[in-house]
Amino acid sequence: AIANTASTTSGASVSEGGNAVLGDVASAVSIIEFNDFACPECKLFFQDVQPKIFEEFIRTGKAHLVLRDYPLYGDTSLRAAEAAECAGAQGSYWAYAEQLFKAQSPGDESAFAAEHLKKIASTVSLDMKQFKTCLDTEQYRGEVEHDAEDAAAAGITQTPTFIINGKVFAGPISWDEMKQHVEEALNSMSKH
Repeated sequence: AIANTASTTSGASVSEGGNAVLGDVASAVSIIEFNDFACPECKLFFQDVQPKIFEEFIRTGKAHLVLRDYPLYGDTSLRAAEAAECAGAQGSYWAYAEQLFKAQSPGDESAFAAEHLKKIASTVSLDMKQFKTCLDTEQYRGEVEHDAEDAAAAGITQTPTFIINGKVFAGPISWDEMKQHVEEALNSMSKH
């Protein structure tokens, strides 16, 4: 269930804890993204918008980005999210996420089959024994399911969905829209 345009609501209360973060969590603006590695719009955001957010807002200490899992595309999405968490346990979440998005092939469930996820891990300089054990024992299944439960409890029904300082933006967001939303959040912080 992917929308073509972003919709907004206010007042979402979703935690950031225990998830992959880019930037200083003490920064003024919190951007939480609910992501699915099998979601084509999530891939576009990761490749096109996230680098600009990093340069303009994260690197400058104005914002931080939290990536939370919301595997809506079934078992393949769930496995990919677990694999990213396993890579994150070795400090390589973002590098592994980049490779997952590169491997994404809509309609091809084999892209995120366990053996392919392990092959991807070998390209990111991980301890393969540790990664395989983590993935095979579903070490992060509970973490991924918790993220999905939080998303559902907040009324989130699609990926990507963004929560910027409590305001929800559902659906794909362009760089111009994201920049506007973050600047509005920064401006509202400076008025307090």
